[in-house]
Amino acid sequence: MNLITGPFRLGCYYVLVILSAISLKLLFLFGYRSTDFEVHRNWKALTYSLPVAQWYLESTSEWTLDYPPLFAWFERILAQLGVYIDPNLCVISKKPYASTATIIYLRGTVILSEILLFVALWRLCKILSHNSCFVMKRKLIPMVILLAFNYGLIIVDHIHFQYNGFLLGILLLSVSFVVENRFVAAAMMFTILFSMKHLFMYVAPVFFIHILVGYCLEKPTPFKFVSRLLKCGLTVLGVTFVSFGPFVYMGQMPQLLSRLFPFERGLCHAYWAPNAWALYNVVDKLLIVLNSQYPFASTMPSKPASMTGGLVGEIQHSILLSVKPLHASVLTFVGMCPFLLQCTRVQHGLTKEAVGRNCVQFLIGLIGAAWSSFLFGWHVHEKAVLVILLPLNLLAAVAPKYRFIAFYVTTLGHYSLIPLIHTTAERPAVVSMLLTYTAVHWLVLFRLYSTNGEQPKMGDKAHCATDPLLVHIGRLHLWGLLPLFVFTHLLFPFSVYSTRFPFLPLMLTSVYVGFGLCIAFPCFVLCTFSEDNEFGASTTAKYPPKRKKLKAQ
Repeated sequence: MNLITGPFRLGCYYVLVILSAISLKLLFLFGYRSTDFEVHRNWKALTYSLPVAQWYLESTSEWTLDYPPLFAWFERILAQLGVYIDPNLCVISKKPYASTATIIYLRGTVILSEILLFVALWRLCKILSHNSCFVMKRKLIPMVILLAFNYGLIIVDHIHFQYNGFLLGILLLSVSFVVENRFVAAAMMFTILFSMKHLFMYVAPVFFIHILVGYCLEKPTPFKFVSRLLKCGLTVLGVTFVSFGPFVYMGQMPQLLSRLFPFERGLCHAYWAPNAWALYNVVDKLLIVLNSQYPFASTMPSKPASMTGGLVGEIQHSILLSVKPLHASVLTFVGMCPFLLQCTRVQHGLTKEAVGRNCVQFLIGLIGAAWSSFLFGWHVHEKAVLVILLPLNLLAAVAPKYRFIAFYVTTLGHYSLIPLIHTTAERPAVVSMLLTYTAVHWLVLFRLYSTNGEQPKMGDKAHCATDPLLVHIGRLHLWGLLPLFVFTHLLFPFSVYSTRFPFLPLMLTSVYVGFGLCIAFPCFVLCTFSEDNEFGASTTAKYPPKRKKLKAQ
């Protein structure tokens, strides 16, 4: 008897996987935590202790509030219970505070809020199972295993400390509403998400175009168009008004916007995100060295830009053109244009074929917009790669031709998160979890997600629509992560150059991973617009094709 049969039994396995993952995350309760732990503790303190009018003015601690208002209200709600667990948790102070009770409570809020992500995944899979041509039932448990034990979320949320799982859960809920053709609910849910973390503004055009074409323009009559446009518009404006309205009334929008968009922090974060600007910075440095040997630049700054000091701030490139926020914004928009065009190909109706195609096209648009913003955005954090990886792995579950790209990009993205945990005590766990998760990820994509009951090898046509040569190069590039790790984490720290070039390991990691992500991006575009259908090879087949019976002669 098949183990995964019946909704009750399937639900039991689903919950069992989640509980197993929670037990693993509890092991890191008192492990390493970054300054983000104090950031969120301070935000709970100031939202609890101060009136709304002072939230974006308070600066006792250097960790000032720089998230949108709805997230501030989320912190205030958590503080209402936290103050009973430890009264000092909600005391504004310049010095960090972390008692045992505070650590347990804050870690617990991350674990519990992440449950929303699993609820959203269950909802999305249920919708796809009933309303589309995809066979999601047999894929649900492998999908929740990849999500519950997600290496990136464990590193960023449960060790480093953030609430990305909760926010990605809201994103996944909004995706499920889009797939279900409940566009007003999708617009409301995404506006809530944007009002909690403005990073998601980059994917707003995808939601706008998909809802405009799929909902507002579905009925050709002007009355239907105007009424539906007003319905969505008023929903978005209503949520935005609730979030930002009080600060508009108090005349604090300039102060709030300066907190949300601190352009003076510069093009890159202290640890360069593995994107196009990491490569750009390295090329500028190489040109400086080359210019010192073979002068070719007519003018050089008296003091070359220091981009490797681990500090945040505006920088001026020495040889190449210095990048401004406008340049980054234009390149980001250009990069996502093909995917915005893809979103216009919405099929109306709730037929299984239409729901399946719309789901794939929407996920492609979401991935493309997030990927473009990661590669070309201004002051991108390395943690933003998670916004690419979640929808990319969902896409790989329903469109087989994206599976190699999903495996390649996920492995690179997860490797780039290793420097976030720089303590030696957690190093064995961090590395072993990465190796284990990568192996499980490979098994799920290329074995459990088999096509028509077969098990093709990684890189076969069923699992990749890109050139086989690029697949082989991608494999070699992934294997190159092993010598990179050996050099940056095992050899270089004990060399005589470690004190002279302390930023070198981080720079090598950013450049190596950034090169792969930059190359994979056009491959993803080619894969999307290839002659193969949007679903990939044989996605819609539920079972192996039956052989035709021969009639007796």
